[in-house]
Amino acid sequence: MINGQGHKKISFEPSTLTAVLVAVFLSAACSDGGNPGATGGVGGGAAGTNSATGGAPSASGGTASSAAGTGSPTSSGGMVAMAGSAGSSSAGSNSAGSSSAGAAGTTGGSGSGGSSGMAGSGGSQAGASAQGGAAGTPPHVTPQNATSVPTMYGNTVANPGKFALKVMYPVYWYSQNAPSSEAFQSTPTIQKQSSPIMKPANIYTPPGYDKQTQYPLIIIMHGITDNENTWNERSNPNVAKLFDNLITSKLTKPFIAVFAYGTVNDSTNGYYAFGAELMNDLLPFIEANYSVKKDRGSRAMAGFSFGGMQTINIGLCAHLKEFAWFAGLDPAGGNANADDIAKYVAKQNPQMYPLYYFYDSVGKSDSTAGSSAAASANGLTTKGPYITSANFSFQNNIGGQGIPSGYHDYPTAEVGLYNFLRMAFAPSN
Repeated sequence: MINGQGHKKISFEPSTLTAVLVAVFLSAACSDGGNPGATGGVGGGAAGTNSATGGAPSASGGTASSAAGTGSPTSSGGMVAMAGSAGSSSAGSNSAGSSSAGAAGTTGGSGSGGSSGMAGSGGSQAGASAQGGAAGTPPHVTPQNATSVPTMYGNTVANPGKFALKVMYPVYWYSQNAPSSEAFQSTPTIQKQSSPIMKPANIYTPPGYDKQTQYPLIIIMHGITDNENTWNERSNPNVAKLFDNLITSKLTKPFIAVFAYGTVNDSTNGYYAFGAELMNDLLPFIEANYSVKKDRGSRAMAGFSFGGMQTINIGLCAHLKEFAWFAGLDPAGGNANADDIAKYVAKQNPQMYPLYYFYDSVGKSDSTAGSSAAASANGLTTKGPYITSANFSFQNNIGGQGIPSGYHDYPTAEVGLYNFLRMAFAPSN
């Protein structure tokens, strides 16, 4: 069965994660069109007006996910800033933004900078978060909770950025049969291949891109059965135009975005091995060919649906040393629950490499990811000192009439991305 992009849709029987992972998979079925909440997939659902039947939005292909662990979405909408007190955060005299400096205090609020750093501060209309401060000092973040993207952010700006399609890079670290546990590996257990394959990525560079200037970086993942093109094809407004407008309006810093193809040959199990490719193939390629900042505080990861699972399991739970910002956008397909997230974060020396922010969002009508997104959020700030209301929020009220729909689709996920970018890449005060 072939989807709209010419990619094979995959029906598969999911694996059950070990007791360590505590995540539940439901069996998958391919579904085109139909009513919201029909058993469909974790991959992006096209809007009803574009579906074969002209019906309401539905997910295309993949896994209809249920709760991975305890909890369910809260019945009341809105931005849920999970309970927890923010600890103090201070550090030594290391230079600002360095990821190799001494340990900081527990993850908390604005904190005080070291002798070489600038004190963290926040609070602009865009939700500014200062990137300054001594190494290990999280910036202050003003949560963003918009339920739609302003229509004007779909307009073409006078000096748009560049959106390069199918930038090819060599990949040695890949697998088509990695177990689900591979996603949680900070050091890969899969084998490096002797010969590389070439994989595509779409890369956005901001208006006025200057190779002499270093920019923050975000890696953005797609849903199952989809590919590096799907965000560009199904977002509404177009995601590159959204980026242009955020940057031109100075709601965010200029940044570089990489839309990766998160598996190999549409293999379901290939998604779990992406962390090895990310750290050993993709990230070195980007750093060698684009002018990006290399400190963890300038790196973010976000993903829709199965890509949200990758962001949580691969990013937050395994690569906190390399990334500080994470967004699970309608995450589904075995994303870690709150107990496991807290456990894996605690294993990664969060005193030295504190979580700057984890944003978990889901559409209010999303029957595919509603339970799994809530399972990653419910009670998370009660599980330990490293995730608090200062660096975590859960939003489950996205969507309404029209676009975004609030179902399991890219326009709904894009609202979460819009909110996340205004936190992670907000201009410094």
